[in-house]
Amino acid sequence: MKPTVLSQHIKFFQKHKFIEFEEVFSPEKLTTLAEGMKTHLESKSKRLFSDLSFLETYKNGRDFWRSSNAVFSLIKERAILEILYLLCNKNTFRLAFDQILKISSEDTLPSSFSNLCLEEVSSFSPLTAGVLICVKKEKENLENQDLIFPQKEGNILIFDPSFLMPLPSLMKVKNSLYYFIGYSSISSRYVENKLDPLTNDCKQYGYGFGDVLLDKYHPVMQIK
Repeated sequence: MKPTVLSQHIKFFQKHKFIEFEEVFSPEKLTTLAEGMKTHLESKSKRLFSDLSFLETYKNGRDFWRSSNAVFSLIKERAILEILYLLCNKNTFRLAFDQILKISSEDTLPSSFSNLCLEEVSSFSPLTAGVLICVKKEKENLENQDLIFPQKEGNILIFDPSFLMPLPSLMKVKNSLYYFIGYSSISSRYVENKLDPLTNDCKQYGYGFGDVLLDKYHPVMQIK
């Protein structure tokens, strides 16, 4: 579904640094995404998907898109890019990273993740926006009206890199699965960030800290 972005949406985003859009992705796409996440995580971690904690998922859930053409197509979805174009006033974006987030009923958030903004924890700079997709959530969970995170499957949250993310409250959305995408500018660089547990991850592609991201490993998307 292609959401309608109105002037009041843009003003809200400019003021609050985040905004949610409903039912952007169909149940069919979410099912494909969830199944791919399970396969990706079990392959990398060598553990059952159901046994993985939030932190284990985080450490094994980076660069999911590299293992799936279907996931890369989702990242390039015109529905997302057109929203970003209107909210951020940019028509060209680079894929900086993606990340799988899984919250079980027993999970607690590591202290190093508490109340930080994306630009503080990212190993890529500068960033343009973050997109958080609610992929799966137990139906029987009561909705937490005080949370800004998307709690309905198919909804997305778009936020500015400077937005202070209340990640501890995400732990309230138990037994849920999210997909997080970081979009950057063309000139974004790979930087060392000790707050990012995966800050050394891109060295496997030949990057050194301070290097400009390359199209080969961090593709560019454009709205014409």
